[in-house]
Amino acid sequence: YTLHIATSYRNDIIDLYREMTNVTQKYYQKFLNYAVDEGYYPLPNLINVPTTVDFVSDINYTKGYRLFGDKRDINTIEFSYLNQSIQTNTVGMMLMTGFAQTAVHTEVKDYFIKGKELSKDILEGTYDILIKDDIRVPTIHGLSLTKSNIPPFSDKLMMYLTFLLSNFGLGSQGFGAGFSLRDDINIKLGLFVKDIMLFIRENIRIMI
Repeated sequence: YTLHIATSYRNDIIDLYREMTNVTQKYYQKFLNYAVDEGYYPLPNLINVPTTVDFVSDINYTKGYRLFGDKRDINTIEFSYLNQSIQTNTVGMMLMTGFAQTAVHTEVKDYFIKGKELSKDILEGTYDILIKDDIRVPTIHGLSLTKSNIPPFSDKLMMYLTFLLSNFGLGSQGFGAGFSLRDDINIKLGLFVKDIMLFIRENIRIMI
């Protein structure tokens, strides 16, 4: 909604998006607090507070690929986007598995299986970046599926939900690539963006 405010000019439309933003923020905080209190959602890694102020003065700060010497550690902004990617794709992988298990049409079922594999690829790629920096991220635990194949939603609704969530994922990976200053992270997240975009295009084709 905040993105839409910047493209709106009518006061009533701006007021509408502002109200919707407030509602979203209110319930985001409620849901997050509940999930953390109940142990469903892990808090991200603690980061030591810097004791000095440093400024970037060397172009090597942007280099993630170096034949000689060590590349710099991931900064907190880069870590926040990578951590978010792990949490959302962990849920996304389980959601796609559940949708594939209950979808009626074969083409739709195969599409959700592709979504599950895409989430796995993104998870593995993101973990690879963090592990190379000696960072282990706590993940959401307790996620499991039943053996039920009774669809809770129609194929059409599951496809549309996947379309919406994939576009959120596309935006998140794009923000991560844009705010990262290390070129290896830029490239890897850029590849994720390409894969998600192709996945969305296939969704549109199937829905039409």
